[in-house]
Amino acid sequence: MAILRRSRRPGVPAATLPGMAHDEPDPLRAPPALRGDHGLAWLAARQAGVASTAQAAACGLGRGAVTRRVARGSLHRVDRGVVAVGHAGLGYEGRAMAAVLARAPGAAIGLRSAWRMLGIVPPGIVVPDVIDVVVAGRNPGRGGGTVRLHRTARWLPGDVRRIGPVPVTSPARTVLDAALVEPDDVLERLVAQALRRRLTTVEQLRARALAEPGRRGTGRLLGVLADGPAFDRSVAERLTLELVRRARLAEPRLNQRIGPWEVDLLWRRERVVGEFDSYRFHQDRHAFRKDRRKLAALQLEGYRVVTVIWEDLHDHREALAALLARFVAPR
Repeated sequence: MAILRRSRRPGVPAATLPGMAHDEPDPLRAPPALRGDHGLAWLAARQAGVASTAQAAACGLGRGAVTRRVARGSLHRVDRGVVAVGHAGLGYEGRAMAAVLARAPGAAIGLRSAWRMLGIVPPGIVVPDVIDVVVAGRNPGRGGGTVRLHRTARWLPGDVRRIGPVPVTSPARTVLDAALVEPDDVLERLVAQALRRRLTTVEQLRARALAEPGRRGTGRLLGVLADGPAFDRSVAERLTLELVRRARLAEPRLNQRIGPWEVDLLWRRERVVGEFDSYRFHQDRHAFRKDRRKLAALQLEGYRVVTVIWEDLHDHREALAALLARFVAPR
């Protein structure tokens, strides 16, 4: 069990989180007019197919009624005190919701599972099917099976949001937790993903880190933010080499010189240059003008220049490979 340590500053109890009903045993209740199986089905439809036995009891289905429905196959036990309604073929969201319900109150999806829920998994990282759940305070929840439990002393305001029905650590809190356990290169790529998806900003990340200055990992995150994580050249080079190898194209030379200019990628025989492009490399007018002069000079020398941006490397790899195949010989 991982422990996400916090500073000794007074925090905010989970029960006071805006938008998080962690002071209640369940996040949702069926309308009073809906009872029995109808009420339970209403709840499951809004909770990715699952409901807790406490919610079932609130609908008038006690322990015996649940047991009988499990025996005849209309309910399926998926976690401690949680059942799937109708069938047990849950997707990732359903399994995540079940893991949170089984450990409520004060529970949320976190760490690498939050990366997956937020859509910020860095390229090259595989998130396992195990569900990471963070519980706050003296929550007695347990891990095991496909659930990995992590404990935190408290939530701060804004630390948890909902993605659909599932409570998930916010992008800023997710990145801060990663700074505690992930290596530097993974942390930098995670920050880049969160910023690229516009789920958070550098200012928000810095403010969340400074909210707990004594917390381990805070210094590492502030260092990444100071260096500028928006586009890491070494990561871009690795992803490009993986892409051309998978497409069976000739491999480029990295960081080669053509006259006074250094280029990121060079296919010398085909006279093709690949240049990485991002806001990080063009943060001022001088850098922008220098890049334009470089492009004009390479074209005058007879080189064809292909611009490689982060979005293409991550989200449009096949299209980028097809583009390079028009200029570069097969391997």
